[in-house]
Amino acid sequence: MKHIVLYLFVLFAINIFAQNKHEDGPFKEYYKNGTLKTEGTYKSDEKIGRWQYYYDNGQLEKEDVFLPNGGWSGFSRTYTLAGVLKSETKTDPKEYGSYIEKEFFSDGSVQREYKLKYVNEKKYLTRKGPYKEYYANGNIKVECMLDQGNIEGVWKHYYPTTELEWEVNYTNNYKQGIYKQYYTDGTVQIEGTTDLDLKNGEELRFDAVGKSIQKLKYKKGVLKNTSKNADVIITNIPDGVLEKVPVYPGCETELGNMARRKCMSVEISKFVADKFNTTFAGDTNLKGAQKIYVIFKVDETGRVIDIRSRAEHKAFEAEAIRVLALLPKMTPGYVYGKPVKVPYTLPIVFKI
Repeated sequence: MKHIVLYLFVLFAINIFAQNKHEDGPFKEYYKNGTLKTEGTYKSDEKIGRWQYYYDNGQLEKEDVFLPNGGWSGFSRTYTLAGVLKSETKTDPKEYGSYIEKEFFSDGSVQREYKLKYVNEKKYLTRKGPYKEYYANGNIKVECMLDQGNIEGVWKHYYPTTELEWEVNYTNNYKQGIYKQYYTDGTVQIEGTTDLDLKNGEELRFDAVGKSIQKLKYKKGVLKNTSKNADVIITNIPDGVLEKVPVYPGCETELGNMARRKCMSVEISKFVADKFNTTFAGDTNLKGAQKIYVIFKVDETGRVIDIRSRAEHKAFEAEAIRVLALLPKMTPGYVYGKPVKVPYTLPIVFKI
């Protein structure tokens, strides 16, 4: 009888395949075309000092600075293929254990800035604290508070001329509660309520002097009595969510990235436990707990790609790849409204 246990996987893939120890001293790695790919220094198999990573055209892509004990110093920069500064991370001098990250427009002006903090016993960094986004002219565009990447509280969006345009209440990355749109002079233009991203209840509309001119009724995002409001122009509430994790089928109703990530982990665990074939295990002469480490990505269309595995026996590696390739198509992850590839790790443990 097979006994399979799957551990929670994390959002950020770790290099579980790298096994080689590194000699103390300078280290360099090259692309197949001979161009320098990585350079830095190792001490006791830990990265120390400045490390630099390059595009295959020789342009600097990223640089990190590490402490003498191998810990990250809190300083990092990334660059575009053209050599323009793309982002910069520095230690927050006002708060221990926090970092300030800034992303830049091509002209060097700040596009967005936010705080990063370690969570889950320093397993990974996440956005936590104030978030601000700017127009190219330097004026504030968006501001809100983030908790582990999720918007919490009031999200504010401004006109390019600095006046407040929208206030939308969020809970766990969902529009939840009151929303308001303003004219440039601060007079309320539209106000209503949402429930799990959907307009729900009355939406009131006002003219430029604050007089009520229209009252609409929504139920779970659907405008009621549409025949009486045939001439109504629907106003969509802007979406302020910065990043969304991939969503496994059936996990759509979970609230926020953390809950959806946990739901996805549980569902994939069930899927693999059901599909994984261990009938050949007796032919391997292996006994006891067997571990298989798998990494994969969910691509921009929601499909699972780039599956790799490592185990004590090749048959286990092949079976893990076969099963992961059967996973259903998911809703892809998003960053700043654009679909992105998201890496995952999946340790599998079973007993023979």
